[in-house]
Amino acid sequence: MHFFFTKTHKHINIFTRAALFLVFFTTLLSANNEVYAGGKPVGKKRLFLIPAAAYFFNSSYWDRSGVYRSYNNDLHFGSKILSINSEYGFSRRVSLMASIPFISNSISQSGYSASVSGFGDAELGIRYYLANINYNVYFSVQGNIVVPLYSNEVGKSLGYGSLGTDVKLIGAGDFSIASQKFYWEINTGVRQFLDDSGPFQLKNSLSFSYSINKKNQVSLAGTSLYSFSTLKQPLNVDNPLDVASTKDFNFNQLTASYAYSIKRNKSLFFSFSKFITGRNTGAGTTLSIGYVYKY
Repeated sequence: MHFFFTKTHKHINIFTRAALFLVFFTTLLSANNEVYAGGKPVGKKRLFLIPAAAYFFNSSYWDRSGVYRSYNNDLHFGSKILSINSEYGFSRRVSLMASIPFISNSISQSGYSASVSGFGDAELGIRYYLANINYNVYFSVQGNIVVPLYSNEVGKSLGYGSLGTDVKLIGAGDFSIASQKFYWEINTGVRQFLDDSGPFQLKNSLSFSYSINKKNQVSLAGTSLYSFSTLKQPLNVDNPLDVASTKDFNFNQLTASYAYSIKRNKSLFFSFSKFITGRNTGAGTTLSIGYVYKY
């Protein structure tokens, strides 16, 4: 996740700042966005390290027709995720990427509960920064390999259990409105899991961040994901732990984030994500906290 912090000009009074802030967020709320930062180079021989924790929970879903429904028998699903994400600047143009998640999924209802835990899909990748405009706007391409670190049980799964590859294009940069500093990033990519039924996935995201002052930054963003497969099996609403059986679905999600700069190279961030539309997928909420360190 990319963070920037700049000093706010003192001559911008509190009313002007509040008005800009309101216009900014009103505009963003009309879009389907997700916080997805990191589009600028970390620097040669520099390391961006982000340990994070997230909790996803839901008790409802969208069926194959996009109709919003509740799980049967007051069932609740929860997912705890601990992850480490990193980017290392191999050179000024080339970065190496890696991420490893540990996942614990659980379901509960009257008189019954079940869970499954383990490492999820690790991702290893390389990013090449194609070009920049005045060292302010950057364009890059990234390729990843997805490696499952688990073996699925019957009725319990942590992912699709197959190798995958993806390619994404990223653009990122800064802009100003009335001397106020903003950061944007757009990300579009495709992912193919190497199984007979895939899936093949298309993911798009757009994010905006606003630096309130030297220490505080807020972001609003979102993502859309479309997953296509020859396997048209509906979401297992009686057992959401069986995540590997659902390959044909889509959703749109909004995320709001707050970041606090501890030092120039250290930051904390908090985020709140909400699924807003979907088809054949769970409708839930995610709370996240993370620590950003740049060596």
